[in-house]
Amino acid sequence: QMGIGEITNKASDYYDSVKAQQGKKVLLPLNGYEFRFSENENSAYISDNSAGYEIKIENTRMHGIKGLRECKDVEINGCNIISPEFGWSVKNIVMNNSYAESEYFMLRSSELRFDNIRMSGKYAFQYITDSDFKNCRFDTKDAFWHAKNVTIRDSFIKGEYLAWYCDNVTFENCTIIGTQPLCYATNLKLINCKMIEADLSFEKSEVDATLVGDIVSIKNPKSGTIRVKHVDEIIMDDENAKGKIIIN
Repeated sequence: QMGIGEITNKASDYYDSVKAQQGKKVLLPLNGYEFRFSENENSAYISDNSAGYEIKIENTRMHGIKGLRECKDVEINGCNIISPEFGWSVKNIVMNNSYAESEYFMLRSSELRFDNIRMSGKYAFQYITDSDFKNCRFDTKDAFWHAKNVTIRDSFIKGEYLAWYCDNVTFENCTIIGTQPLCYATNLKLINCKMIEADLSFEKSEVDATLVGDIVSIKNPKSGTIRVKHVDEIIMDDENAKGKIIIN
C-alpha cells in the first residue's frame, strides 16, 4: 500500500516484486499516487515490462525526466504528466483524459491510442507508427515528423512545421494552426480540416485534402488534389509540382 509522497523507491521495489513472477500475466495498478523521477532513477518502476505485464496507471502525477521508457501494454487514465522525454520507444499505450508537458513526447513509439489528451511541448510524436488520436489538443512544434500510419480525428493542433516527412497520415475534422504545415509528406490525407495561419502549406507533398474555410498559401504540392474555398496565394514555381488545387 503506497500513498502520495516520497515513494519512488517503494514503487521500484513493488515493480521488482512483480517482475520476479516470471511467466505470469499480472496487473500493476497505480492509482492516486505521485511519482517524482530523478535523472538517475529513470522511472525504473515502469521500464522494460517486456515479459508481458499489464500496467494500469490512473489519477497519478508523473513528474520528472524520462518517465515510461521502453514499455508495452500500458493504460494511462486521468493522469498529470510533466516529464521531458516521456514515453520513448513504447508500444501499445492507451492514454485517456490526461494532461502532459513534455519535449520529444512519445519519440519512436508505436500503437498509441490517445483520447482526450491535452499536451504541450516541442517535437511531439516524432517517428511514431500505427497510432490513433481523437479529441486531443496539442500545442507543439515539429510534431509528427516522420510519422507513419497515423490517424488524428476531431483534434486541435497548434504549432509550426507540422508532420513533415510523414507517410500515410490522416487528419479528419481537425483544426491546424501554424506556418509551413504538412510538407514533404507521402500518402497524406485531410478530411474537413480547417487551417489557420498556414502559409507555404503542402510543399512537395503527395496529398488529398478537403479543407474547410480559407488558407493563407499553398506551395508546390507534388501530387494529388487540394479542395479549398479560398486561398490567398498559390505558389507553383517547381516544374515537378503536379498537384491540383480546386477552388470551390
